[in-house]
Amino acid sequence: MEDDLAPWSEPQLRQIGEWIGARNVGDKVCSLCDVGRLVVATTPANLLVGTPNGDNINGANYPCIALVCNHCGHMVLINAIVAGLQPPDAERDGNRARNSGSSASS
Repeated sequence: MEDDLAPWSEPQLRQIGEWIGARNVGDKVCSLCDVGRLVVATTPANLLVGTPNGDNINGANYPCIALVCNHCGHMVLINAIVAGLQPPDAERDGNRARNSGSSASS
């Protein structure tokens, strides 16, 4: 679980910067306060997938790159899988099973 809280590595931060720059979404004025700038958060974020009553569905989540306003704290999330920083769910789930020492069963 601690690995999930690890900060972005320098190569990942470079990749994030390149991905954001290629799409012209970086260094924008905050859409909420119109004062601050959006900056990349130092650690990945996870958007939990849940039911309408708030229950998490089997630990499902979307790994995200958080862009945070340096003035008001407003956040914009970019899907880290789409940005190429995290593998798709099936691959990530397989890695979790291998890393925990358990095996997948059919």
